[in-house]
Amino acid sequence: MTSSTLVTYRRGGSVIAELDVEGELLPVPLPTDLRERRSLGRVEISEATGPFTEFCGSLHLVSAIGARLKVSELLIPPPAVYGHTDIRAMWLARARLHERRRAGAGGSYDWASLQARSSQEVMWKYMVSAQRSAHALVSSWPSESVRKTIVLASDRPGGRILVRQTQRTARSAFRVGGRIVPNLTVRGVAGTEPMRFRGLGAAAAELVSRVQASASLAGHDGLRDELIALLSEVSRRNFPDAPTSDPPISTWPARSAAAFWTFLAAISAFEDVGTGEQSAPLSPLWELYEAWVAESLLSKLDLELAGSTRVSASDGALATWAQDGTEVALYYQPRIPPIDSTPFQFGPESVGSVLGELIPDVVLRRTVHSRTVLVVVDAKNYGSTLDVSGLSDNASKYLWGLRNATGPWTDPPHAIGHAVVAAPLGGAAKAHPAGRAEIVRLHPSSGAIDSGLEQALQQLLNAR
Repeated sequence: MTSSTLVTYRRGGSVIAELDVEGELLPVPLPTDLRERRSLGRVEISEATGPFTEFCGSLHLVSAIGARLKVSELLIPPPAVYGHTDIRAMWLARARLHERRRAGAGGSYDWASLQARSSQEVMWKYMVSAQRSAHALVSSWPSESVRKTIVLASDRPGGRILVRQTQRTARSAFRVGGRIVPNLTVRGVAGTEPMRFRGLGAAAAELVSRVQASASLAGHDGLRDELIALLSEVSRRNFPDAPTSDPPISTWPARSAAAFWTFLAAISAFEDVGTGEQSAPLSPLWELYEAWVAESLLSKLDLELAGSTRVSASDGALATWAQDGTEVALYYQPRIPPIDSTPFQFGPESVGSVLGELIPDVVLRRTVHSRTVLVVVDAKNYGSTLDVSGLSDNASKYLWGLRNATGPWTDPPHAIGHAVVAAPLGGAAKAHPAGRAEIVRLHPSSGAIDSGLEQALQQLLNAR
């Protein structure tokens, strides 16, 4: 009779998803904010408490059934404020955002020549990560020290003679000075063996099948062939001669663990074909929302500035548009250092923080000649509406804490002209009619930019 493992997922003390996984469940690669507890026949995964610990999407589980390995999917539902289609929309937006900065990978195929793009089935970010990790693993396979036994002629040097094993296995002997000496001796020697993990081999084999079946890789035969060759080699090398249980993934070598993570993420990145609700790979919800807000603003500015020229930026901007002496730029999660350190350059504007390092989700810049206007958009994935105090807490650190670093930093002018806090359910419009901060409602299902954010964008684009 085949054994099984019941996998449950808890949020806030309640079980929100469970799956009975056939066979022996192999190690599960989990983000650090998720906790795992194992007992006989059961695995419980739970979220930590806090505003940034909610996850949702598809969690892929690898199990061993005799000599066969199986990949199962546990779908973690989002909080009530979202549906599965919202999660997938945000995940696709994050993938598109990351692909704008995608670099090439090692190997013989010219990955850098691929256009940054999204397709219905493949997210290149995950394919590149899988290719990189497979290439790194095959190029330098991890090994472990082991003690081996070898058989040598008694007059040959090397190793330590194992007396009892030699006595049990000796077939002939000769006499030396009254002593009986065996012709052959069993020796113990130090050696190395390649490390193998069944879960990693199963994930590589599953990804091979997805790549082979993908129509989206048509026309990229070199890419497809290299992926299949690398992944097949990883799968082949990881299957042991006899079934063994994998140790906890925390004990794996870094290259093997990284490959396992990227392979499972790439498996999830292939869109499921057939009926049922489509989701996305297991992801932190706050990260998805922040990326979706940034990508929505990027798309909006592309439309608003369609007549402008996209130019390459040297100041870390994700996108920059220029026309008739006016420059508009979008920065995604810039790291703004303390003001007494090297400041962050927003075009000609040098900005530092009096509150330690700050990382706003989006900063929008408009520069006309020497005058620069900056707007911060901070995405907050709250499950309820924000009140005025929430607006004050989230906006004030940018309005008060970010300063122009060009003058004496003890009393510099404020750097941010306006702060917008975006939340899925919105909230109070303004803290004060004359205030420079507001809350706007931005939700994947709305299909439109909130009027408050629209007004803030127009104020930025038309600033004098």
